[in-house]
Amino acid sequence: MGYRSLLRSLGSVGPIQEVLLTAKLHRFGILLVLGYLAAQSAGCAAPLTHARQPVRAPEEFVATAYCQTGLTATGARVRHGIVAADPAVLSLGSVIRVRGLEPRYNRDYHVLDTGKRVRGRQIDVYVADCDEAIRFGRRTALVLARPGR
Repeated sequence: MGYRSLLRSLGSVGPIQEVLLTAKLHRFGILLVLGYLAAQSAGCAAPLTHARQPVRAPEEFVATAYCQTGLTATGARVRHGIVAADPAVLSLGSVIRVRGLEPRYNRDYHVLDTGKRVRGRQIDVYVADCDEAIRFGRRTALVLARPGR
């Protein structure tokens, strides 16, 4: 439905009001598009296309383990399935897939924590047992940031 048919459906709109309302609606549409484009360029709005993000290849990270209790950097309680990472490399709240470790550690993790010594391409996997964290040591892992998460 176009502007004019919309205005005519209102009933008692004369030709002058029709022209004025059409101009206002047209300006509003332009302002709406300009506002969206400004928000998108500032990173506040999703792109208009719904194309899937390209799948990236897994990258090598150094994996360590930690066993501290309490809250993560995001305020969540530490639990199985959480890793600490450098937020400049892996965004807090993102989901990563880890491969190349023992089968029990190869899974998806939520990046919900940071650490003073977790810098660059390093992840720190939460484990409940401190002896297990020590046995874990330093290992090489393949990390893939999951698209759309």
